[in-house]
Order: sequence, then C-alpha cells, then structure tokens
Amino acid sequence: MRQAPTEADIMKQEIATLTDDQKTDSDKLSALQLLRELVRPIDNANDLKVLGGLPPIIGALGSSSSDVKAEAARVLGTAASNNPRVQKDVHQSCADIIQRLMQLLDASSALAVQQGIFALGCFLRNDAAARAQFYSLGGLAPLQRLAVDPASAAAQSRAVNLLADLAGLGLPEKSLTPAFLAALLEPVQQPLTSTKDVDWAAVERNVLLIQALVSSSSEVAAYLQTKGLSEMLDGLKPVLAASIGKEPTDGDQTYFEHLLELVKATGGASGQAAQRRGTDSTAGQPAAAQEGSSDPDDATAASQQEVLQLGGPTTGIPAASSTSPGNGRTEAGAKQAAHDEL
Repeated sequence: MRQAPTEADIMKQEIATLTDDQKTDSDKLSALQLLRELVRPIDNANDLKVLGGLPPIIGALGSSSSDVKAEAARVLGTAASNNPRVQKDVHQSCADIIQRLMQLLDASSALAVQQGIFALGCFLRNDAAARAQFYSLGGLAPLQRLAVDPASAAAQSRAVNLLADLAGLGLPEKSLTPAFLAALLEPVQQPLTSTKDVDWAAVERNVLLIQALVSSSSEVAAYLQTKGLSEMLDGLKPVLAASIGKEPTDGDQTYFEHLLELVKATGGASGQAAQRRGTDSTAGQPAAAQEGSSDPDDATAASQQEVLQLGGPTTGIPAASSTSPGNGRTEAGAKQAAHDEL
C-alpha cells in the first residue's frame, strides 16, 4: 500500500517548484503559500536548510512578481520568527538578507512592503547583530517614512509596531528626524480640533510609539515637549473620559478607558524623561524657526538645523537654495510577530 507523502516530502516538492524555470509565477506563488503553512511548526522550519529550501526562497525575493516577492518574505519571516536557529541558517545562506528585505520597503506593491516589514521584524527583534546591520544600512529612514505615511494603513501599522519594539530595545542615539517626530503628533492632535471621523486606531498606535520613544530617549522626550506633547495629551484626557461607554456596539466596551490610561502613562513617561535630561526652554528651537520668519529658505535651513540638533540624517529634507543560536523559538516577541503576520 502506497504511503501518503510526509510533510518533508511535500516541502521537497514545493522547493523543487521554486527552482524549476518552467514553472510560472502562479505556480511559485502557490508553492510559497504552501511552504509558509508547512514551516509554522518549528521542526519543519528547522528542516528548510537541510532540504535546500533557503536559497530558492531567498532568491524569490528578487522575483519580477510582487506577489511572489511578498510571499517569499512572509515564508522567511514565518520560519525565522522567534527561531534563532533558522535566523542563523538564513544569515549563513545570504549574508545580506537584511539588505534584501530592506529593498522591499521601497517596493511599489503595498503587500510587498507589508511583508517586508513583517520579515524584518522577525529577524531584528531577537538579534542584536541584525539590528546593528539594519541601522548601519540606514533602515530607520524608510521605516520612519512608512510609519507616518497613510497611503497603506497595514504597512503604516506594522512600521509603527516595529519602531516601538526597536525603541524598547534601544535605538541608536540621535537617529530620528524632527519631521518624523512632528508627523507622529498629527493624529494625536486631531481629536482636539474635532472628534468627528477620528481614527482612534491611529491615535492609539502613535501614542504607543511615542511612549516607547520617550521612555527610551530623554532627548526625544524633551524635543516633543517643545512641540506641545504634554498639552496634547492633557487635552486628550477629557475627550477620552467623555467617550467612555460610547464605543461602537461591536467594539470593546473598555476601549476608551484603555486609551485614557495609555495617554496618562505616556504623559507621565514623557515628563519624567524630559526632566531627566534637564532641557532648557530653548531646546530644539533654532533661531530661523521662530515665528515671524517667512523666508522659505530660512524655514528649510531651520528644518535642517533641527535634524542636526537631534543628530539625525538630513535625508528627505531638501537643501536650502543658498547652498547565541538555539534550536527552538524564543518566547520574546512571539505575540507581536503573530500579530504582524495577520
């Protein structure tokens, strides 16, 4: 009697599909989708290297098909999630895997961007060496851009979540631009002008990220204080208090109560961090940025100066016209990785 193929047999078949030049992109996408499900169990994920699956999956990141690229990233992220052994295997198979995944952050396909962030998170959260490589390659710049870009809500949410996790692990000093920090405040400020059509999910995401940033950097906390963070958070408190009990019938009846506590905690963390730094009243206020300056070149120069004061890169700001391995998945970050894959 013929035996049914084992999961290892099926993985071999799908890996063979990825290496067959006669197979279509649709065939390869189907193979990757099946592999993604098969590598969820840790034993199957650990077998990828033995079965020769890593090179063709990594190679699929360079496919001309956006869907194939996205699914390849998703397979790698699923296999590597909280699994140091697979992370090591992938790095051994492709020393520039972080750079390869970073390229997806600039993809034209929203799905490829989303899965690129997901895969990066799975490699970065538990690997200090991978984070160091990511930072040295300038990975925070596109991540900051995506975190404040509403073009793709899913990509924006994932970028915010990953930035918050990285902040909790310790970002490089002076690595965030003032333009990014200011953009983070926009959704937080919206309910203060009108509670109609407020994106409360965006408010929650950004407040969570702000809390992580100010908790890890007194410099960032002091800068955000100069931009009115405390006043915004204080203004949100009565708005949220008045909203408790008015959640949609199909929503969490304690949502606004939860959000109010989050706002209070963030305000406290920000104030404490700013006090530790001992910032003075002129911190982060370049002369050219004072009210009354109407010269666009002065405004641009001021933006550059603000970046320099925080020590961040000037990328994205136009120039002024005047010039140890284990064998199992770790527990840390498991919930976040699962959430990001949704």
